[in-house]
Amino acid sequence: MGNTENHLVLDDGSILRKVYGSNACLANKQWERRSPNSISLVHPRIELGEVCCGIFLKDEYGKDSIVCGSLLQTEDGSLGMLHIKEEYRRRGYGSALVSHATCLLKNMNKEGVAYILDGNIASEAVFDACGWVKECPNIKRQTGSRRSKRKWIYNLRNQD
Repeated sequence: MGNTENHLVLDDGSILRKVYGSNACLANKQWERRSPNSISLVHPRIELGEVCCGIFLKDEYGKDSIVCGSLLQTEDGSLGMLHIKEEYRRRGYGSALVSHATCLLKNMNKEGVAYILDGNIASEAVFDACGWVKECPNIKRQTGSRRSKRKWIYNLRNQD
């Protein structure tokens, strides 16, 4: 990973950088749970979030305008809406996003919080690999329509 002032260049040449309000339409377009009104959810999260970031590829004009994935922050500061487009999965982009956001939180001396739906094995694996833990690991996992979101934390005191 190469580091420049405003972004990280990943080994495959993709760019990990902050997501700006001007990227809201791109981030919304790639989100698998988008709806006709979801831009009104995505845009404020990007504008208010301190660690919102995305993976970008350059288009034919050399502009980084293709969003492969993103990680946003909810109004309460928790990380959420981690999504990697299907055709870009299994390249380490999810781990890169969570790892980068975790570093940003550490630099701001803020503990991290994320809510992951029970059974979302991919997200659980990514957050686990980046040093996050379930707040209450012994709670029984729910299945079917009763699945719920579990709180995951990155505790600064336990990670040093």
